[in-house]
Amino acid sequence: MTPLPAGTLTFLFTDIEGSTRLWQEHPDAMPTVLARHDALARDAIGTPGDGHLFKHTGDGVCAAFADARAAVDAAIAFQRALAAASWEPAPRPQVRIALDSGAAQSRDGDYFGQTLNRAARVLAAAAGGQIVATETTVTLATGTETIDLGLHRLRDLGDPVRLHQIVAAGLERTFPPLRTLERFRHSLPVLRSSFVGREAELERLRGLLSEKRLLTVTGVGGCGKTRLALALASQEIERFPDGAFFVDLAAITDAELVWSAVAASLGGGAPGGGGLSPRDVVLGRLSDTKSLVLLDNCEHVLDACADIASTLLDRPGAVAVVATSREPLGVEGEQVFRVPSLAVPGEDDDPTRAEAVRLFVERATAVDARFVLTPAVVPVVVEICRRLDGIPLAIELAAARVRHLSPTEIARRLDDRFRLLTGGPRGARQRQQTLAAALDWSYQLLAERERTLLRRCAVFVDGFSLAAAEGVCAGDGLDRNDIVDALGALVDKSLVALHPAEHRYRLLETIRLYAEDRLIEAAEAATVRTRHAAWFQAADASFQPGSMAPCATPDAGNLRAARAWAHETADGTGVARLTAALFRRRSAWDPAWREERAWCATALEYEDLAPAVRADMLAVASFLDITAGEWSSAIDRARQAIALASDPGEGLAGAAYIPLAIGLMVSDPDAADQIIDEGVQHIRRARAPLYPPRALSSFRIGVALMRGDAARAAALAPQHEGSAGPRAPTLGLAFALHLLGDHAAAEREAGQPMDVFMSGGGEHARHLLLALTAAARGRTDDARRELGTAVAIARRYRHPLTLNDCVIVSGAIAAIEGRLERASTLLAAVADRVSVRSPEIWAVYLDYRRRVREGLDAATVRRCREEGRSMDLERAIDAELVGSLNA
Repeated sequence: MTPLPAGTLTFLFTDIEGSTRLWQEHPDAMPTVLARHDALARDAIGTPGDGHLFKHTGDGVCAAFADARAAVDAAIAFQRALAAASWEPAPRPQVRIALDSGAAQSRDGDYFGQTLNRAARVLAAAAGGQIVATETTVTLATGTETIDLGLHRLRDLGDPVRLHQIVAAGLERTFPPLRTLERFRHSLPVLRSSFVGREAELERLRGLLSEKRLLTVTGVGGCGKTRLALALASQEIERFPDGAFFVDLAAITDAELVWSAVAASLGGGAPGGGGLSPRDVVLGRLSDTKSLVLLDNCEHVLDACADIASTLLDRPGAVAVVATSREPLGVEGEQVFRVPSLAVPGEDDDPTRAEAVRLFVERATAVDARFVLTPAVVPVVVEICRRLDGIPLAIELAAARVRHLSPTEIARRLDDRFRLLTGGPRGARQRQQTLAAALDWSYQLLAERERTLLRRCAVFVDGFSLAAAEGVCAGDGLDRNDIVDALGALVDKSLVALHPAEHRYRLLETIRLYAEDRLIEAAEAATVRTRHAAWFQAADASFQPGSMAPCATPDAGNLRAARAWAHETADGTGVARLTAALFRRRSAWDPAWREERAWCATALEYEDLAPAVRADMLAVASFLDITAGEWSSAIDRARQAIALASDPGEGLAGAAYIPLAIGLMVSDPDAADQIIDEGVQHIRRARAPLYPPRALSSFRIGVALMRGDAARAAALAPQHEGSAGPRAPTLGLAFALHLLGDHAAAEREAGQPMDVFMSGGGEHARHLLLALTAAARGRTDDARRELGTAVAIARRYRHPLTLNDCVIVSGAIAAIEGRLERASTLLAAVADRVSVRSPEIWAVYLDYRRRVREGLDAATVRRCREEGRSMDLERAIDAELVGSLNA
């Protein structure tokens, strides 16, 4: 990729005026028009020699120039080329061009920052055929002929900017006035920082305002309600020829003064003059007008604002009201829009395009021009934005700290965020000077029962149900019957989020930490946490898994928090039961398995565990030992669990036959056969087994595979019990079919839904099977993709033996492709059956080792074995993924 120009740059933005209308009127011709437009733009931008076209915007382009004069010349050349070209049958597109100069951040072939934001605002102000440049660009582009258009406030509501029209031979000179705020009557304030992101929300609000006359923008303190509402007003100001009026209610403490504040914002004399009340003044000035009134910060004078809104909507005219508040006004005809947090990047997203990251970078650059979003800094900034829940105020306060702290130091201090995030800009409202002050404002406006509920909800992690809120938070002054209404009020006031599809409530982590501080201040923390732990233990007592597959639970965070509190209060039984609860709901191959092993060890250290509870813990520990590849420990613990169980086959202790069978099939296949028979008998007699008999009987297929007998494994498959039909699908059968040469049948078997214990020990094994069948059927690209997916799972879960499995399958694929020496080396790197995770993979090893040895002489096999013993497995698998599969 060609390096982007850097330093002080001049940006050229273009846009076809009225492109939507042109598409409607000339749908067939517009593709040709756009293609010609783009070609002319490329020619003009490339002509000066140092222009770099870095983005197409659909009906325009964006380019960067190291030299301002070259940018001006390109803009002139482009307008001349547009005028000279033939555009029949469509009309010639009227292209507006904006030029601005300054610093910008660059990443992945794109630019971002305040200079580009300003260029976009200048472009929106220009007319088709016009070239408009900022004073900065004109100063840098010496010798440019211009018309001084004067100072203008752009739609970003910042300080006025001096703009110039570029003039040259062959260009039009006369245009309508610029579309800036000076053309309109308004009292919108000047903002000292740029508006970042919120494109989707702004577009949605513009659509709502075209349909509704009362629009209330709600959200948690610091989420950017005011900035979004002001951006909406500036974008829609042309729709309100009689004016747009901003009413700041933050400092109003007396509801009787709200009408006066509205009257003052309208201008034209002091309210109350001539004996008229402020209400009469407002109604008189807005009567029969098409105006916009923006009521900002309504939450503490809600009734008065509701009165004003309903009164204005009832009067003649077309007055629209936009209100910002932490809760709705509750007026008939009101449209509520909840402002979400800024978007933070997902795993596959470009972080530099995420709104939260863009805001951090822009504010950090504003306080320290040396700040650069380097690749090393990106993940730290993403972490900061994610931990701050995408709340704009919190992100801005964090970014301001780059004057004294590195991003890494800021991230490290976020556990004490309310101490860290202080020092907002001078002149900001007092409650916006610190994150704590912003939340204090919301908290103090709550009714007492709402405060009580909010702070008690701090004990929940990752959300909670209504039943959990009633069970944990009620009592000690908060009636259970009040929970529903109080919770609804907290949702209305944007302090609790409701996810209707999941029927769950959630606090943003920043609000949860704030509420937790209030819980500690109220001396309720121990009591509420004890109720929280007890409630989730009781809820687990009635839990019944729906199948052999562990069920994903939204309450995993709550179970972990309850367990931590049980350990803190020396409740060993609680630690054990909650660890068992987490195990039943999550897969043993989950990335959290290492942490769960440690908790098993902690639970087993408690000497006062009842035998049944200890048996459950030993069973869980045995499953997790299998995950770690510690076969001997798994066998011992499983035997202890079964011995302690009052009724072998029941519950978790009965399920211990599964890790016992797995461990034995690796170390002693004959003993595994006996244990499977014994376990199936007990599970069949059990009243409440955790898993059905087929979960254990299916391991007979694994025993056959561990012996290298694929034919026996395939013959056994129809004999084990199925839940729907004659049998349930198993990945063991799929591997057996592959080894027997029926690759199509193997793929069909692997493609069926499987319970977890039928799936060969993890999702990675399914992808390894599909890699083998794809290679055997000549689909090299598919084989590489499936192997890569399995490797990614192995590395993400960090299980000790999964990468070994991937190396064995890589060796098998090399053998299929005829690379026998490479196959022999890879297979020799994993030469012991206790070093694989499953009998399926051991069967693959045995089969392909035999095939390779049949094709190589003994000396070559010995040399490959020596090379394999010293092989770096990570590098070996990377080499297979990158190159060999395409060989």
